[in-house]
Amino acid sequence: MHDPALRQQGGPQIHRGRPAGSQLQSLLSELATFTRNTMALANGQHDTFLLYPQPTELQAAAFDLLGISPRM
Repeated sequence: MHDPALRQQGGPQIHRGRPAGSQLQSLLSELATFTRNTMALANGQHDTFLLYPQPTELQAAAFDLLGISPRM
């Protein structure tokens, strides 16, 4: 890093102050933990429903920036 201001801040910053460096890999790793689960009832019927987790703050921000709902 040649810019003294960047060295003083601890390196380049990205959205919301998260450190730069393998940003895409980190984001993909975080998004990969968001799963859609198809649940089946134990009564043997073919009744199913979808169960979604509560998104983390970073996941929610990513979905918001992409303009998509996490409950697709």
